[in-house]
Amino acid sequence: MPKLFGLNVVAVLAAAIAFYVLGYVWYAVLFESQWLTAIAMTKSQTEAAMSPMWMGVGALITIAQVVGIALVLKWRNAATLVSAVGTSGVIWLVLGLPIVAYAYAYMPAHSEMLLAIDGAHLLLGWALSAAILSLLKV
Repeated sequence: MPKLFGLNVVAVLAAAIAFYVLGYVWYAVLFESQWLTAIAMTKSQTEAAMSPMWMGVGALITIAQVVGIALVLKWRNAATLVSAVGTSGVIWLVLGLPIVAYAYAYMPAHSEMLLAIDGAHLLLGWALSAAILSLLKV
């Protein structure tokens, strides 16, 4: 099995793909209208602003997050599903949510809706990634 930083590359890629797909479902299906309202843009404006390059950057960011989660799980020896998902929740609480809250604090709109959408996406994405990583024995 190929390794990256001592991690199972297949597990990392599977978790990253699942997290990325969750992002699509989250922002383009479940919360599209609320998200568009929160960022004060129309669907056509966001489509015009998104290029394949930015989608690729988003994929790389997702992979980087999953690698980070995988490393923390490995360092903590959080191998079970419960311990992996619990660890991802702690990481989200002390790192993920505060990072997302920066945008809330410094954007002029101070959108609680955007904070909730982005924060919940990150929590679920990290938990999903941790679950996949634990099941595939990262």
